[in-house]
Amino acid sequence: MASIGDEKSLNCTSHQASSPFKKVLIVGAGPAGLLLAILLARSNIPSTVLESWDQVDERLRATQYGVPATRVFRRAGILDDIRSESITHFPAICWRSVQTGDILTGIDLSVVSKDPDRMTILPLNQILQIMLRHCREKYSDLVTLLFNHKVIDIQQHSTRAWAMVEVGKENEAKSTVNFEADYLVGCDGGQSSVRKILFQRNWPGETFASRILVQNVYYKGFEDHGWEGGNYMIDDEFWGLIAKRGKAKDADGPLWRVTYGDSAANLTEQEYLKRRELAFKKMLPGHPDPSQYKVTQTDQFRIHNRCVDSMRVGRVFLAGDAAHVCNPFGGYGCMAAVLDVAGLADALIGYHDGRADEDILDAYAKIRRDKFMDFIDRRSRKNLNRISKTDADTALKTDPFLAMLQAMEGNAEETRKFLLNMKFCYAALLACISYALAAPTTLNAPPTNSKAVTGQSAESLDLPKILEGVLGGGAAAAKNGTKTAAAASSKGPRMGLLGALGINPAEILKQVGELQKSGALDKLKELQAAQGAQGVPPVQGAQGVQGAAGAASGALSSLAV
Repeated sequence: MASIGDEKSLNCTSHQASSPFKKVLIVGAGPAGLLLAILLARSNIPSTVLESWDQVDERLRATQYGVPATRVFRRAGILDDIRSESITHFPAICWRSVQTGDILTGIDLSVVSKDPDRMTILPLNQILQIMLRHCREKYSDLVTLLFNHKVIDIQQHSTRAWAMVEVGKENEAKSTVNFEADYLVGCDGGQSSVRKILFQRNWPGETFASRILVQNVYYKGFEDHGWEGGNYMIDDEFWGLIAKRGKAKDADGPLWRVTYGDSAANLTEQEYLKRRELAFKKMLPGHPDPSQYKVTQTDQFRIHNRCVDSMRVGRVFLAGDAAHVCNPFGGYGCMAAVLDVAGLADALIGYHDGRADEDILDAYAKIRRDKFMDFIDRRSRKNLNRISKTDADTALKTDPFLAMLQAMEGNAEETRKFLLNMKFCYAALLACISYALAAPTTLNAPPTNSKAVTGQSAESLDLPKILEGVLGGGAAAAKNGTKTAAAASSKGPRMGLLGALGINPAEILKQVGELQKSGALDKLKELQAAQGAQGVPPVQGAQGVQGAAGAASGALSSLAV
């Protein structure tokens, strides 16, 4: 039996002799699997990575990764290499109408062009090559990479896990080998064999009828028509993202990635491909014929939003697409995988080094699943609906997110805050107030249930008092002599719901009065009224301030793109 605990892999520092586990078996040499191996190796924890293919995946997939992923790449020691290969000029992300080609609104990325935490932009296949190089050149004594190794079964008991692995190239004779480990992590993507072994066909969620086509394109018309950066295309037939993606150039200019959804349902791959000429004619600037652009690579994907019931089963974990998938618009899929393995690595390292108990591994499974269900799934669906089900002619009036971006245009400082940390920005504050305006008129501040605000209509609400209740437990509660748990703590100021999200309550409350004086609140009321007149119901909470708080939190959750 081939064992994960081989002599080479266990040639580590002596403190491991007393560690609660020795090594991890990782299934899948994709972004999640390789990144996990690197993060563990940097803490001197060995791993073996099993990949069923004969090489890393070269298909066209993710290309942009948000600030949280950038920070993980830095921790893994690969960010500098990624930056050196990525394009240096990515000035903006905008939303356009497919019908007219006009820009509706956008985000100015130039305000963070020098910030070390800015968005990372590089095709995933190139990032995989960087990860692979680091595994082989920097961590070869701690990371064992095995290609043409397909997991066909998993077994476990209270102290170990085993993987039965089919070894051999395609169309060649295979052998079967068992690999043993303390823990096994399935990072083997949307078709995960680990997930299927654990849960069979049970993978709750939805598969959409439309299809995604992804292609690398060279087309001089992008430059001729002044297109730059990323362009979300809004339409009900062909919708998607068109973005500059690589340093590579030919006679037709730099490399662009054209990712679009085709609303036609249940066609064959060839039938979808035949419709590409029509899609490009409608979506690309200048409405070109096929002779005017060059497509160098194309991949097709089904669209899913799904998540397993649990990301841990005993000594087996799931991470990334093996656990959950979402549509690609907004870049949440790969970023979620990066954050999954960063969290799992932290949990494993903490347990391995004696800084945490084993139950921290349960915390990983719960927290990361909750993050997907509560935020990523909902946000990615909103992003998909924004470009595929929104009327571009009325989008700025009916879509609160696009309206917020429009309100932020020209404000470099708030745009910078929005892009880098999402902790506080003018648009987020407007979202909080907007949803408070839409809340019921009798508001009870939790956890005391003492009445904080009463009124006959949203116009009579005392917004600073509402927000103080939402953000930090409520001024009224303090006046009534009832201490909240946060207020009673000696560890710092009341943090409340949004405070727990990293938002400074004092900073928000300070600016509420300024917004009232500036007339911004009146504009919000007008927007609410306009939406109501168009049949768009205001978003309301369930009951009282807690409902307003949930709505405000939801507003903040919707801000990421």
